[in-house]
Amino acid sequence: MTQAHDLPGPVSYRAILHAALDRPPAERRRFLVEHLPPGPELDEAIALVEQANDLGRFLEQPRERVPEPFRPALPETIGEYRVLRLLGFGSNGVVYLAQQSAPDRSVALKLLRMDQATGAGADRFDREIALLARLSHPGIVPVFASGFVELGHGRQPWFAMEFVDGAPLNVFAEAAGLNQRGRIELVVEVARAVAYAHAQGVVHRDLKPENVLVLRESSSGASRVRVLDFGVARLVSESELFHTLTITGQVLGTLSYMAPEQARGGVIDARADQFALGAILFELLTGELPLAVRGRSTLEALRIVADGEAASASRFVTALAGDLEAILAMALASEPNRRYPSVADFADDLERQLAGRPTVARPPVALGRLVRLVRRHPLATLVVTALLVLAGIVSTIIVDARLDEARARRIAAWFEDLALVARLEEEVDTLWPIHSTRVDAMENWLRDAGGLEDRLERHRAALATLTSSASFPGSIATQGQALIDRIQGLAAPGGPVEVIRGRCARAAALLHQTVTARADEWTAARERVAVNPQYKGLALVPEEGLVPVGPDPTSGLEEFAAFVTGEVPVRSLEGDAIQPALGGALIFVLIPADDYSIGFDRSAYDPDTLPHNLKVDDHLGPPFVFHLDAYFISKFELTQDQYERISGGNPSSNTPGKTFFTAGLLTCTRFWGLFVELVPWSGNNSCN
Repeated sequence: MTQAHDLPGPVSYRAILHAALDRPPAERRRFLVEHLPPGPELDEAIALVEQANDLGRFLEQPRERVPEPFRPALPETIGEYRVLRLLGFGSNGVVYLAQQSAPDRSVALKLLRMDQATGAGADRFDREIALLARLSHPGIVPVFASGFVELGHGRQPWFAMEFVDGAPLNVFAEAAGLNQRGRIELVVEVARAVAYAHAQGVVHRDLKPENVLVLRESSSGASRVRVLDFGVARLVSESELFHTLTITGQVLGTLSYMAPEQARGGVIDARADQFALGAILFELLTGELPLAVRGRSTLEALRIVADGEAASASRFVTALAGDLEAILAMALASEPNRRYPSVADFADDLERQLAGRPTVARPPVALGRLVRLVRRHPLATLVVTALLVLAGIVSTIIVDARLDEARARRIAAWFEDLALVARLEEEVDTLWPIHSTRVDAMENWLRDAGGLEDRLERHRAALATLTSSASFPGSIATQGQALIDRIQGLAAPGGPVEVIRGRCARAAALLHQTVTARADEWTAARERVAVNPQYKGLALVPEEGLVPVGPDPTSGLEEFAAFVTGEVPVRSLEGDAIQPALGGALIFVLIPADDYSIGFDRSAYDPDTLPHNLKVDDHLGPPFVFHLDAYFISKFELTQDQYERISGGNPSSNTPGKTFFTAGLLTCTRFWGLFVELVPWSGNNSCN
């Protein structure tokens, strides 16, 4: 519950910035000032967290106007404790450093914020007191006392707990220069404490490095970690099915370490904490998060967590391939039933890895490598089941000496290529968008598919040879034929190989077609933007995939055609407005940077005269002004024929030109709810 001060050893700028972003917005600037020396790095870090704070305030949609910033009081005493200084405050509570006289010790004293003393905030605060009071473990911050205090804002609940003179887990690991083993040992300590809480029926639900402090000094044999902040925890034994989404749609917990089922608002159990511990360990070992949510908007990050599959640890650190990667993959599985049965089992497997013993996540079986290869691709569940069954059959056959080594190698080669086919089939729909940055991935896919085609005749010959034996298992023969059929399906006319080859060719040529070959058009567009007062001196940067088509005659705003979506229109000499046309490309408009306002000023209206959808209990918050940099937006809806040119297919049953009756009215078919990302953005390809 304390801040990190005077950390031992050097701390990287990146670690301090990440630690600041993981803190409540009100604490971020102070944290940076305390841990970075004055200079450009501090100024840059402050600017970054200010931007993050602005985005957070924009997405919160407050229910009512807050007249002035919250300023916590600094009382002399609370209960029997003498208040020394403010440690920090967040959306729910204020934390003070205080001194107790008998016994003589420092305590962290948490007080519920005056503006959160009723409703859900008060309920969570009361729950935190009750949950902490029932937990007694050296790795969990204990509660010493609780009560109420009157500070001029009504009775406010408080509780006193151990003051931990420590640093957040990730900051400590870097400052102390811990090696891989030291970082794993720290997480094992945390897991043991969390496992104890689970045994008492308590799920934390918001485990993250900030909520795990590491003591600066620890006597031999004593736990170095302290788990804190059980403010969103719940009892496993509660009769109702609890959900992470509140009635206002708020997600409780931190997205960077949140389990997918928690982000989806589903029923959760102790395995959600296991996912968070896996994410913490993943970050400690790789420096990255298993799900790419940093720098994303809250809504986009929530979608990534709810739908995403964790990255492989060896993608960032190749040395992690093997047992550690398998342990992390199991703890971070998207579905809870694929994780360890408990956090204690997760800790046990980490200790097996440290001791050099076989792990549960990576059993030492002859075909284990193939099983793990397919396990990383959840869409191939049928293949996984088949391979697990067949691996057992082959192992038995080999042990029984019913097949010689050469025949066993042929069957193992089938299993490897079955896993490869499953991966390639999964990746077809992920090789987007058509852009030069995707060429390498597409070429790698085509190379792997070509290797399968090269081995096709070998698989056919092996199948014919092996099935000539009357004793050869029919189930394996079926899988051999299935492999041959699926390889042929990849290479069939109009199949995945042809599709990816076409995408790759278009992606490889796109930069030349839209930027290099159209340098004069981009130069003219940049000059027009530079002198157009609406754009306020914007320095336009050519965007691969877009082609300038000139300014709209009415708005004066520059327009661009998305090259891959259709024919680029040519504006008439008179400068007429561009109209949608069959076969034409999607048109984007460059919107200037500006300040915008969102919300509703209720004070300017009589509540009795408000329209029904703007009554005082409506969800709209007070007006909030925010800034948007220049951006592109589509001028017209995406048509079905444009979608077909982009994707090569059309999932709609209502094809272009078809009409249908709805509620007695003849209406045109529309393609609703479809968004296609046509132009990938990067730091080098933005209108800055």
